[in-house]
Amino acid sequence: MENDQGTGSWVLPCGHEVVDREQTHYCEYISIVPLLALIGPNRATRPREFNHHDEFQFVVVHQIAELAFAVHLHTLRAVIRALVADKLPHAEALLARVIQWTKFHTHLVCLLFTMKPEDFFQFRAPLAPASGAESYQFREIEILSGMRAESDYAEGHGKKFTFRQSIDRQPGKSPGQFQSRWWLERFNGLLNELSLAKAFDEMLARKGLTLAALFSLQHAGDEYQILRRIARKLYEYENAFTTYRERHADAALHQIGGEPGTAGTEGVGYLRAVARIARFHPELHAFMDKRRKEKESGKAWEL
Repeated sequence: MENDQGTGSWVLPCGHEVVDREQTHYCEYISIVPLLALIGPNRATRPREFNHHDEFQFVVVHQIAELAFAVHLHTLRAVIRALVADKLPHAEALLARVIQWTKFHTHLVCLLFTMKPEDFFQFRAPLAPASGAESYQFREIEILSGMRAESDYAEGHGKKFTFRQSIDRQPGKSPGQFQSRWWLERFNGLLNELSLAKAFDEMLARKGLTLAALFSLQHAGDEYQILRRIARKLYEYENAFTTYRERHADAALHQIGGEPGTAGTEGVGYLRAVARIARFHPELHAFMDKRRKEKESGKAWEL
C-alpha cells in the first residue's frame, strides 16, 4: 500500500486510490487479489502451467464449487440450529436457500458441457490420480444432510456398498487401487453431530408426530402447515441434490464416455449408481414419493 504524497490518498494493492487506507474497500473485503492469485493447477509440491486453454475454466469451476460448498455447509448448520430451537419460519427460509445453492452447483457443473472432449483429454492425464471425490467439503455436506456411515450409497459388480465402504478405502499403488484415502478422520466426529435429517425427525418426535400423522390431518393449524412445508422442502432438497449428481454424471459421460475415473472408479457408472441409490433421508423420500404418486393418481389430498 502506497501513500500518494501529493493528494494525501492511498493506493491499495488492487490499484484503487482511496482517501483512508483503513476504509472498507470492495477488493480487500472480497480478497480479490489473493483469490485470483490462487487460480492455477497446483500440485502437492509446486504449481505448474496450464496445459490447455480450457484447463483455466476447469480449475475455476471447481474453485467456485468449493466456495459454494462452504456457503452450503454454513447454511445447513443454520437450518439445523433453527430446527433444534423450534424456529420453524427461519428453518423454512434457510432450507429454501440450501435448495437454491444446490441448484447453483448443478448450473456450475453444466459449464463443463461447454468443453469439447478432445480438448479435455489434452489436460486430463496430468490430473490423475486426483478426483473431485476428494472434496472433503462435499463429503461434509453429505454427512450433515443425513448420510450415515451405514447408508446405502453405490453399487458395482452386483453388490451394494455403504457410504463408508464406498469412500473409506486404504490407498495403494497396485492397479485398480485408490491412491488416495477419501475418508478423513474428522468425518468420524461429524457423524456424531446432529444432521438435517435427524434434526427434522427429532423435531417431529418432540411434537408427538410422525410423517403419516402430519399429513393425515385434514384441517391443520399454522404450525402443522409450516411443518408440512418443511417436509416438502426436505424432499425438494433431496431431489435437487439427486439432479445435481445426475448432471455431474452427464458431464462425465460427455467428457470421458466409458473411460474410468482418474481416481480408479468406474467413472460414469459409479456416478450414476450414487445418484440412483444415495439418499439423505430415505424414509422421508419414500413417503413423499408415495404421496406424489397418489396425488398424481387423484388419491391424495395434497403432497
